[in-house]
Amino acid sequence: MNRKIENRFLANYVVMFIISTMIGIFAFMLLGFANDLIAKTLVKNNYTAQNLMMDDYKSIDTTSVVDKGGGVQVINTNYEVLYSAGINTLLKDKLTTEEFTEFLVLSKSMGIPYSYSIEYNAKEQFWLVVTFPTSIRIDFAIVYNKEFASVDKQNVVGFLLAVILFYLLLLAISTVIYSKITSIGIVNPLRKLCNSARRLKDGDYTERVDLNLKNEFGELQDTFNAMAQQIEKEISLRKQSEENRKKLVLDISHDLKNPLASIMGYAELWGNKLDLSIEERDVYIKIIYDNSLRANNLITDLFELSKMESSEFKLCKTKVDVCEYVREEMGTAIPIFDKAGFTYDFDIPEEKIFVMLDIMQ
Repeated sequence: MNRKIENRFLANYVVMFIISTMIGIFAFMLLGFANDLIAKTLVKNNYTAQNLMMDDYKSIDTTSVVDKGGGVQVINTNYEVLYSAGINTLLKDKLTTEEFTEFLVLSKSMGIPYSYSIEYNAKEQFWLVVTFPTSIRIDFAIVYNKEFASVDKQNVVGFLLAVILFYLLLLAISTVIYSKITSIGIVNPLRKLCNSARRLKDGDYTERVDLNLKNEFGELQDTFNAMAQQIEKEISLRKQSEENRKKLVLDISHDLKNPLASIMGYAELWGNKLDLSIEERDVYIKIIYDNSLRANNLITDLFELSKMESSEFKLCKTKVDVCEYVREEMGTAIPIFDKAGFTYDFDIPEEKIFVMLDIMQ
C-alpha cells in the first residue's frame, strides 16, 4: 500500500511539473505575441528620434512628445545640451566624455526605468535624444548569432546543459522527497486503520483507533470507533442473550424431568398394581393429567422461546389499553390465587394508558 500511494504521488507530481512547464512555455510565447501587438501602440515606438530628426533641431516638433509625457534633448559634439523639452534625465547642461559614454551604454541596458531613442545627425553633428518613462517592462532574451561562430560557444552550451541537468536532477530529488513526505501523512493513518480493522475482523471488538488528527482521517477515526463500539455492544448483548437462552433451556429441561418422572412412575405403578380401587385410580389419573399439563406448558414455553430466536419471528403489535389488559389477566388469575390461599392487592390506574402490544404473545 505504501509503495502504491507513494508511486501515485510521484506520478502526479511529475505530471503536474510537465503541465506547469508547458503552461509556462505557452505563457512565454503568449507574452511575446502580446508584446508584438502592444509594441505598435507604444508612444516610444511612434515617436522615435529617427522619425523626429531634422537638420534644424529648432524645427523639430517636440509638442507631441512632451504631451505624451516624454522629453527631447539635443546634444552637440562638445556634449553640451543645446535644447531640452519635457523630462530630462541628463541633469546637466554639459557632460564629460565619460559621462556621455556612460549615458549611451546605460540607454541600452535592461531594467532601466526609461526608454531612450538616440539618433546622430552627421550633417549638423548633434545627437537627438527622445526619452519616455517606462510603464512596465520585463527584459528577457536568448541571443544566438547565426552568422559568426563564437569561440566561447562550446563552453556556454556545456554550461547551459549542466545547469539544465542540475535543475532536472534537483527537481527529481525534490519531487521524490516531497512525494514521500506527502504520502507519509496518508499512509500512516491508513496503516493504523487497516491494522485496527484487521483486529476487529479477528474478533477483538475492544480495538479503537487513535490518530490524533483533525482532518478527514480524524472523522474516519471517529466513525470507525463508533462502529467498533456498536459492534462490541451488539456482540455483548448477543452473548448475554445466548447465555440467558441456554440457562432458560436448562431450567425448563430440569423442570420437565419432574412431571415426566411423575407420569412415568404413576403409569408404571398403575400397570403393575392390578388391584387398584376406583379412588386410587382416579388419584393416579389426576396426578398423571396434572403433570402432563405441566409438561405441556413447559414444552409450549420452550417452543415460544425457539420462535423468538427465529429470524422469521414477528410481533403483531396493536394499540392496547394496558390497564384494561392487566385487569382482564388478573381476573383470570384470581380464582387460582383464591384456591391456593393467597391474598392479593392490585393498584391499577383508572385512566387509559395505551401501548403497542402483541396480546397473543
